[in-house]
Amino acid sequence: METKDQPIIAIKGLPGWTVKGRCSYGTFTTGPYPDAPKGCKYLIDMVPVYEGEDLAKSLSGILKRPNLDLALPDNNVRSLFKGCIGSEGSTDGHTWDNSLHSLKSTDSVGVEVYIKILLAAGGKLVTQE
Repeated sequence: METKDQPIIAIKGLPGWTVKGRCSYGTFTTGPYPDAPKGCKYLIDMVPVYEGEDLAKSLSGILKRPNLDLALPDNNVRSLFKGCIGSEGSTDGHTWDNSLHSLKSTDSVGVEVYIKILLAAGGKLVTQE
């Protein structure tokens, strides 16, 4: 059974648009592209945030951000070892409590949580034309 790549989110940074999505073997990341890619469910522009801060602050914000994991359910959070051998829980994590303060840089988050993180950091949701 062949599954076509499914782009989910494109994030615009200083080099251009990076696309993250799901495919038959799991997830993928591709880019950067100079123009907004077609077919993504979500487009987030982070350029104003990165251009408005010095490099150290921008980099620090990126490194402190939880990781996007498109293998998780869209509104879930998973801590680093949750669901691993010897650790309780599930690899699907748990439903997010809607608190940005509850998230850590070592967490993995679903796409809906990740979008809220980017918007809270100053990112702008872009509509497809």
